[in-house]
Amino acid sequence: MDEAAFPAYRDYFIDDYAQDLASNHGLTLADARHQAEASLLQHLPQGAATPGHNLLCITPVSDKVGSAVTPTTTIAGYLWHCVDSAAHTTFIYDFYTLPAHRGLGYGKAAMAVLEAELKCLGVSL
Repeated sequence: MDEAAFPAYRDYFIDDYAQDLASNHGLTLADARHQAEASLLQHLPQGAATPGHNLLCITPVSDKVGSAVTPTTTIAGYLWHCVDSAAHTTFIYDFYTLPAHRGLGYGKAAMAVLEAELKCLGVSL
């Protein structure tokens, strides 16, 4: 993810996490939103460029226009994880497919790509 895509992710994450905190932890929505903002700032102080964190946009490989295949800028979802090289593990902080893109295989494909990349890094699956 580049910095241009980060504001949309930040907005989604704060809203989604605040709803989760309010629904499951008895916080008011205002308190939950404040906690969600603080959590994101704590974990990603430099946004998408925070060292050690991998914040990715899930995108279709391409859009087909007529007989031509063009690169796509469509975002189908997000995947945020952090590899612990010493423990040979990764922690997935967030994995989300946008509603319009669910059921199309993007989540499954994203996990397959992640597993292949992690295997190359020696992360246990």
